[in-house]
Amino acid sequence: MTETLIPLEHAANNLPKVLKTARSGPVIITADGRPTHVVMTIDRYQDLSAGNQTLAKLFYYPGAEEIEFEPEKLDIEPKTQDRE
Repeated sequence: MTETLIPLEHAANNLPKVLKTARSGPVIITADGRPTHVVMTIDRYQDLSAGNQTLAKLFYYPGAEEIEFEPEKLDIEPKTQDRE
């Protein structure tokens, strides 16, 4: 999913393009360089508002399964704390 930033003036003059772009991910509309609104598909909105979001969906990255990632195992000893 790709986020797209678009100035308000551009969004107002190009609504069909904004809606088409929102199919690929949220379109963030900015005013004076600051995000003010988000355009997204109704399906995406319903997923977010219904609480159907999972960590897997939040962190989905196309092609991620092809990235090699094998972190080193840490050998950490637990510390105990004396209680009086």
